[in-house]
Amino acid sequence: MESNYHLNFVTAFYPAERKANIEAANGVQEIKLDKAYGVEKDPGQLLLKYMVHLKTQQSYARNEGNISDVENIQMWFDRFERALRILLDEDSIKLQYDYKNYDFKIVQDGRVPFNFAELSDGYSSVIYIVSDLILRMDKNWLNENRISQYTEEGIVLIDELETHLHIELQKKILPFLTEFFPHIQFIVTTHSPYILNSVANAKAYDLEKHMELDNLYMYKADDLAEGYFDADDFSNDMKKKFAEYARLVDAKDISDEERIKRAELRCQLKNALSKFPEGEARDMFEDIEKRRAAYDQN
Repeated sequence: MESNYHLNFVTAFYPAERKANIEAANGVQEIKLDKAYGVEKDPGQLLLKYMVHLKTQQSYARNEGNISDVENIQMWFDRFERALRILLDEDSIKLQYDYKNYDFKIVQDGRVPFNFAELSDGYSSVIYIVSDLILRMDKNWLNENRISQYTEEGIVLIDELETHLHIELQKKILPFLTEFFPHIQFIVTTHSPYILNSVANAKAYDLEKHMELDNLYMYKADDLAEGYFDADDFSNDMKKKFAEYARLVDAKDISDEERIKRAELRCQLKNALSKFPEGEARDMFEDIEKRRAAYDQN
């Protein structure tokens, strides 16, 4: 029982510099997937060979009248195609099998068909992760007359998930991974506010400040970027707001318009810092607030 559990427990690590290294299929090969892969293995490189193998099996099954296998294999390709549409952000995408060259083309409206090797670094990075996890879980499902559900449990580490990803893909990659592989615990490092606020049931931990952060999905990415994701705790725009707020607090005589501006800045800074109980920005704000309170008493 324990050995079966370990065989069904998925572990994987994806470094920051990653790109799909998918091997070309030079002919039909029988691809036998391992029951389990260590973190040092790279089953994702077999993707094309595996897809050619499935298409070949589908053709054999059709010739022999095995409709169940034909339909199950088609379900596999339909699901993978839907994943590509989401990840590549294009509803028109279809997979086209070039049986003469044992290759697959990605067909998209208004674009010349292209293969996996022609994907940009960002898309290639995402496909690398997804295809690798798929092959870690597929385990020769066709022999058992069922289609893989990708429901295995496991732990997956991804370093700098946002590497090469444009903003829209940063927003959707973690929700996609957690939905497509629902029982995998993803542990990622990131500097992207778009990834941090993309899922509700996530915890963030600042390794530098030793702070645990919850419920970041409630905040806008711009607020996270402005209030936190800068090299020295806050952005240039935030620095300007601090400087202007401090000037208005320390000024002896200010106009009604400046009083309104001071109140607006106080509200903006307070909201931006509400989720970060510690740090240089928080200390600066509290110091200004003490001065403001002292001035108000005099």
